[in-house]
Amino acid sequence: MLLDNKTILITGGTGSFGKCFTKYVLTNYNPKKIIIYSRDEFKQFIMENEFKEYKDRLRFFIGDVRDKERLRRAFEGVDYVIHAAALKQVPACEYNPNEAIKTNIHGAQNVIDASLDSGVKKVVALSTDKAVNPVNLYGGTKLNLSAEDKMLLDRTYDSFALSGANLEGADREAYRKLSAELSELTTKFGQNVLKELNTYEIWLTEKDLAGLPKGVVDEAAQLAEAKGRKGEFLFTLAQPTYTAFMKYSERPDLREKFYRLYTGRNMKGEYSNLDNMKRIAEVRLEIARLLGGKNYASHSLQRT
Repeated sequence: MLLDNKTILITGGTGSFGKCFTKYVLTNYNPKKIIIYSRDEFKQFIMENEFKEYKDRLRFFIGDVRDKERLRRAFEGVDYVIHAAALKQVPACEYNPNEAIKTNIHGAQNVIDASLDSGVKKVVALSTDKAVNPVNLYGGTKLNLSAEDKMLLDRTYDSFALSGANLEGADREAYRKLSAELSELTTKFGQNVLKELNTYEIWLTEKDLAGLPKGVVDEAAQLAEAKGRKGEFLFTLAQPTYTAFMKYSERPDLREKFYRLYTGRNMKGEYSNLDNMKRIAEVRLEIARLLGGKNYASHSLQRT
């Protein structure tokens, strides 16, 4: 059946809906597991005790829908997301309007973005009924009232669209795969940069240190001593050493040497990023065209 052997995550899962839905699914289906995602550890403790008989299929994550990185981690391996987290008490929303916007608008956007990034199959969003002819801020966070809030909603919608929310079927799957590949490529790019930076060793003597701060010199001396070359000074291209050397060194010849090494890194050898950069450009172009853009530059500028 639809929910059998599936992983389901419920944001705001310790609320009244979350508890009822969890009970219904565990009673009528055989899910692989249900993840309760909420920010109240006490409510999670209470719910965990209420559902003791299902502890092998129930997991609890502390987190807030405002935290996109936490959502991405929680959504790993999730098939379906039920988004029930929201600020729902009208007086509280009226008294704390910015907090309502952060949770009900920005939080919803984070859920969509994290779902797309993580390959979630379906997202069911609740608490949208108050958007019809809103008479208070709670409804306004679903369909904004002021010009400023309307602009925020427009930007939120545009962000959804630019993140592939309007894609369906094969296009949606293509976007998911391209986004995953782009994430892997950019991660590998950064790793290559760090790995190659760590291979550079520039050995200097005391006469080469004019203008450098004592802290920079002391660190270089310690690195050299750790290599068994006490009395010399070892510099790398890693930050903040590189920036400090370029800013303070009184030796233009050494600054040029550092600059050429730094700007020429990852162009050849084991940690070359040339193929990565080429493929990153290709994937970005594919994503832009998939979303109706002419090129990645015009697509990216729509976010500004």
